[in-house]
Amino acid sequence: MNKPSSLTVNIAAWFGLSLLFTVTIIACIISASLYTHFNALDKEKLQAIANTAQDLIKEQTLSNSYSTLNTIIKNEQNISLFIYNKKDELLFKDERSHLLLSPAQWKLNIINNWSQNENQYRGIRISGGSNTSSPIFISVVMNKEVHQQFLNKMYTLLFSIFMVTAISLSIGGYYIAWRALKPLRNLGITLTQINASSLSTRLNDQAAHQELAPLVHAFNEMIARIESSFSQLSFFSSHLAHELRTPLSAIILQNQVLLQNERDKKTYQDALRSNLEELEFLSKTVTDILLLTQAQNNQLPFKVEIIELKSLAEKVIEYYQLLAEEKDVKFTVIGDCIVHHDSAHLRRIIGNLLSNATRHADPDSEITIVIIPNEELVTFSVTNQGKSININEQHLIYQHQYRSPASSNMNSTEVNIGVGLNICQTIIKAMGGKITLYSKNRETTFTVSLPIKYG
Repeated sequence: MNKPSSLTVNIAAWFGLSLLFTVTIIACIISASLYTHFNALDKEKLQAIANTAQDLIKEQTLSNSYSTLNTIIKNEQNISLFIYNKKDELLFKDERSHLLLSPAQWKLNIINNWSQNENQYRGIRISGGSNTSSPIFISVVMNKEVHQQFLNKMYTLLFSIFMVTAISLSIGGYYIAWRALKPLRNLGITLTQINASSLSTRLNDQAAHQELAPLVHAFNEMIARIESSFSQLSFFSSHLAHELRTPLSAIILQNQVLLQNERDKKTYQDALRSNLEELEFLSKTVTDILLLTQAQNNQLPFKVEIIELKSLAEKVIEYYQLLAEEKDVKFTVIGDCIVHHDSAHLRRIIGNLLSNATRHADPDSEITIVIIPNEELVTFSVTNQGKSININEQHLIYQHQYRSPASSNMNSTEVNIGVGLNICQTIIKAMGGKITLYSKNRETTFTVSLPIKYG
């Protein structure tokens, strides 16, 4: 692919071409105007001389008019006079003329144009009057050489003026374009200085020119998104590495200890059971990361099924029943709705919300799931009694790896890396819905709104 040419050169070239086109149009208009003007003058002059000759012949006999006609023609430059009878036989020709005419093809009282001996001529033919013995015709001829020379000089002068003007203005246009694009070059210099360690750099959109302000604003928004994504990725990578390193280190250490000496069967079984728990955690972590990546890149697979939402919620509750019994927490499901969605994604959403609700619920309390169907939407909420989420933290809970101080200090049998709510929000958005949070007076409610039918 060829590299695009300079924007400054393109602007100057288009400016020059536009100017040249405009100048050409003006030159054509001037040329047409001059040609029309000279035509009118020539016609007026030829008609005047022809009328003078006609009047003279009417007042005198034809033979007596010759001397006067020669005198009239001598005072006119590039003018010749001819008189013919009705048989187109030449009766009179002025003394200076060397032309040989064929006036039979001329039309009366109309300007005729022709070429002869590489010269351009213009003439008119009129009736000479009726006081002679037979009809005569007067032909007045003009050599257009003088006019043509004038027009040629005018065209040359106009062309020279226009070319000098076009070149001068093109150079001026190049300079103006170069000056006008200077802020864009400065913008490019600033952009080249931005790297991974300076993503906090922002361009000053207040100082930007009016035409560049939208571009600067869009760039600042883009770099803000990149900075946010880069920060989340860096934090997520370091946090994930720490989360993966801990179980891997435990597995390695435990196996090293087991291999040092012979152990009984029960010890090996306990070690394998412990390793299995750590491996399950690693598998869940990798699955969560893969799912989150697919959802964020709009590559989340969907298998639409007909699902009874209440029945699905009750099945998910069974998984958390043992944890709930340890805290004397009870589950209640109110309402139902048949939806057309991917059951695996719905199970994960409900599971994450119930997991959080169970871990944060007060002992001897109740977790309530309320399902409310509408015409095209279904809303289900998960409510638990427990410590409220600080209002300053509520906008953070959907971020990667965010865990509230209360959550971080809790003793829980369920290990997590802080991506549950982020996964929930991402999947819900991919399903065309939204999730909201209300937490106050030791009661926390997550509400999910989804279309009844996916897509």
